[in-house]
Amino acid sequence: GKGLVALKSYKEGEIIFEEKPVICCQFAWNGDYDYAACDNCMAPLETAQENVRRLTDRRTIVLPFPECCGTKKELITECSACGTKYCSVECFKEAYQ
Repeated sequence: GKGLVALKSYKEGEIIFEEKPVICCQFAWNGDYDYAACDNCMAPLETAQENVRRLTDRRTIVLPFPECCGTKKELITECSACGTKYCSVECFKEAYQ
């Protein structure tokens, strides 16, 4: 069979290979539950707290450690032509390359 052989030693946890997916898309039912994700990298466009509140329909839930949430809502970019949303200008540009 085929395989990869390392020509040097790697540290535990060290990234040795990365590639971008050829294609990706959300599950169809995400739309049914109003889940918003970046159209390029699939990163969530809502915070963890917003996600929990939406899915439980309990607007008073407050999650601990909001600083641990990686969603940066201020970076969300929308295509002016079609309205598709991206997590950042960089993702928007990458999607159209």
